[in-house]
Amino acid sequence: KRWNWILSGEEARPKDVSMEYTLASVWLPRIGIVILLAGIVFGISYSIANNYIGERGRVTLSFLAGFGLVGWGLHLANRKYHVIAQALLGGGMATLYFSSFAAATMYDLIPTSLAFALMILITAGCCAVSMRLNSLLVAVIGTIGGYITPVLLSTGQKDLPGLFSYMAMLGCGLIWVARRKDWKLLNILSFIFTYGLYFAAMAKFYDKSADYPVAMGFLSLFFLIFSSIPILYNIVHKEKATAIELVFMVLNATLYFCGAYAL
Repeated sequence: KRWNWILSGEEARPKDVSMEYTLASVWLPRIGIVILLAGIVFGISYSIANNYIGERGRVTLSFLAGFGLVGWGLHLANRKYHVIAQALLGGGMATLYFSSFAAATMYDLIPTSLAFALMILITAGCCAVSMRLNSLLVAVIGTIGGYITPVLLSTGQKDLPGLFSYMAMLGCGLIWVARRKDWKLLNILSFIFTYGLYFAAMAKFYDKSADYPVAMGFLSLFFLIFSSIPILYNIVHKEKATAIELVFMVLNATLYFCGAYAL
């Protein structure tokens, strides 16, 4: 099942469909959307180098491109070109993330708080669309975008409660998804990003005399979240856990107790 997800985006290849057709129909759109995104970024960079379009125009065109890709993808979804629709949706969401980042950080056209709110809305949109269309690709892009949002929009100022609350919110959203979808790749990505951001923030900002209650409290919350996510789908749907879930839970417990001991 895991191998089929990588190759074709589905747990099992449809009957009477060759592997060559499956690979072409899935990976050519993925490669194409990457090229399209690269073209958008190159076009903006070229306009900057030659001063063809002002800053507001660049951001506006970028947002329009993102919304256009999302709209096109939704139009094609659940039809003959569903695979292409997923690629368009993923590319559109990625373009919207980039546009929000550029508007706030590169050009200072909107406040950072507004860009942060926009990225949260984009992440929520990704989750909703991925659940509606059963698209792991869109969910992965939304998850990655959600976790890199505080990194892209970081002001360099210390705000551990705000950062950890945001990460906990994403974790709670993933609990909602995990009840309905057995998307182990999504669970693994969220696990890596959550603990990665947590320990990176602690290494940079932690003050033992002031931050211990916040650090320990959120570390315990993350432990509880990732204790439930791997097996929640199995409990709801009455399926046996696999070795992947067990390794996931042991690793979660190991990181928790090592982090607690360090604190």
